[in-house]
Amino acid sequence: MERDIFGRLLAIAINQKVDIGHCLSFPLAPVPPALFHCSGDMMKTDKSALSKQLTAKIAPTNPGQVDIEIIDGFYYLYLIGSTLPQTFGKIAESILIKLCSKNAPVVHIIFDRYLTPSIKDCERENREGIDIPYTINGPLQTRPNDFQKSLKNFRFKEALVKFLANHWADHSFAAVLGNKKIYITVEEKCFSYCSAGNVVVKTEETELSCSHEEADTRIVFHISKVPENLKILVKAADTDVLIILLESL
Repeated sequence: MERDIFGRLLAIAINQKVDIGHCLSFPLAPVPPALFHCSGDMMKTDKSALSKQLTAKIAPTNPGQVDIEIIDGFYYLYLIGSTLPQTFGKIAESILIKLCSKNAPVVHIIFDRYLTPSIKDCERENREGIDIPYTINGPLQTRPNDFQKSLKNFRFKEALVKFLANHWADHSFAAVLGNKKIYITVEEKCFSYCSAGNVVVKTEETELSCSHEEADTRIVFHISKVPENLKILVKAADTDVLIILLESL
């Protein structure tokens, strides 16, 4: 493509006495080649390479006892998806049990939001089954056979997060919660759950309401609300989270 454009520019410059320097001051491609392929598809970079370079310079350490654990929600669901039960009620129970088994007394599980129009629309359109309507009607409904594949559909993910937030308010989970406090983000809202006797207390945490689209920056937003003397453990696989946290130090 560049060869043909330069050839045409040279021919025009010779025949019509055009200043070739002036011609070369304009873009030669319909899209910036550093950001897009000639087809218009966005250029992708393996960000994990940066994460590997940074973590290779650090000796692994045991964080010990932490006060708050903050988890990237969909990353966590991908990790445990193959071990989840068959019905959504049991899935909600299993996830809550796993969160309450953490060492930290307080656990935040933070999920992405899916807005449109969005800068990520192009990337999402390239994924199969990204926008298939899905409804969870109750705890006895059976989950899809391929749970991980279903997590590629943002409609399924939205329905699942809303179901978790509603179902965890069931008082039967009071014993599961024990002395733990669990936070979950649902769209722009955030709810907390704790046990008071045999009752689950669900509270909307208005100070943690946030319009951010991705969990990456919302994780940092939650950290900003934590007192400085508390020890925080963040669990996420996205390199963006690591870089944002390093910048925030």
